[in-house]
Amino acid sequence: MEEYYIANGLRHVVPHCTTYTAWVKGRWVGKTLLELMCAEWPGQPSSYYLDAIEAGAITIDGKTVGPDFIVQRNTKLGHFHHKHEPPCTDAEIRIIFEDENLVVVDKPGSIPVHPVGRFYKNSLTTLLKYEKGIDSLHPINRLDRLTSGNEGREKEIFRKGDNRGKERNRKW
Repeated sequence: MEEYYIANGLRHVVPHCTTYTAWVKGRWVGKTLLELMCAEWPGQPSSYYLDAIEAGAITIDGKTVGPDFIVQRNTKLGHFHHKHEPPCTDAEIRIIFEDENLVVVDKPGSIPVHPVGRFYKNSLTTLLKYEKGIDSLHPINRLDRLTSGNEGREKEIFRKGDNRGKERNRKW
């Protein structure tokens, strides 16, 4: 996979650009764009957000606006940036059981189940898609990032596609 490389037993993601989007939430309405960014994502200094807004990397409905823009309902926030993901273990993601509806995997520690925070490509659902060709997974049971699965109660179980509402009695 060209998006990853392995070094010292860790899976690294090649730095990449991405755009995060979110529909404006009620608590955001009436705030300036700069106030919103600083309040909701305090991991960066306000100077970062000010520079990003002025450079057009943070947008409303795909359009560049100023830092004093008042956020409105029914609009979409976009944030384009260069991303460096933390590495995670290169341990094998072992499939324990798979049929047309379910996938059960043995999750190594340090890999989050789904994209979250600083992790996107180094997440279990994304790695299963790229490494095993298994797409459209919906977690039924979720382990924390640092937890590994090595007993029946600690396995990651995913529903394939959109099979909500189907009764299943599976033994593995």
